Amino acid sequence: TEEGFEKGVKVALFDVTDPTSPKQQYALSLGDRGTNSEATWDHKAFLFHAASGLVVFPLQLRVVSAEQRERAGPEQVRWMWGELVVDGAVVLYLGQQGFESVGTVTHLDSALDHRLGGWFWHSVRKIYRAGYMAAARSTVAGEAKQEVLFTYSQREIRVYDLDGLDELSRLNLTQPQCHPRPPSRTTEPGRPHILPFPVMPAEPDTP
Repeated sequence: TEEGFEKGVKVALFDVTDPTSPKQQYALSLGDRGTNSEATWDHKAFLFHAASGLVVFPLQLRVVSAEQRERAGPEQVRWMWGELVVDGAVVLYLGQQGFESVGTVTHLDSALDHRLGGWFWHSVRKIYRAGYMAAARSTVAGEAKQEVLFTYSQREIRVYDLDGLDELSRLNLTQPQCHPRPPSRTTEPGRPHILPFPVMPAEPDTP
């Protein structure tokens, strides 16, 4: 805005045939004030698969509803933060007609997760990276190509079928089985056994 406020997130494609005069070809604006993405300051958060046109990046999407706009009026609405509606990643495709929105995915499973995610930017459930893979799978009719999307947060990895964004699998990175097992107590002779975490001595029994 003229006041210097961000009003959502914009993704755009520029023709840079002439580097001195880039021309915007396609653009898509997402959300209202308060919407943000890690991709705006970390290029590694932005996934683009050129062969398929797949575009994925983290997004905290906030939207000012029609009711809020009417209640606030045109002078106040530009100052308003939108309500959090998505805290995850947005999935787009870039084609001949520009950007097409496919949908969104999230690692927030409950209403409480959703509310907390809106206040804590560094939540362990926030998606910060995405990956793409295409693999052949066997069907009754023969082999078929399946394209999958991986999303990563500090808590887990989730896998989605790009044909409908149905979740296929997830791996919880905070479960004990994902941590290194303590070394065996049969160590080398004369070498003390060291656990990879501190062990507090047991309290003596009280009479």
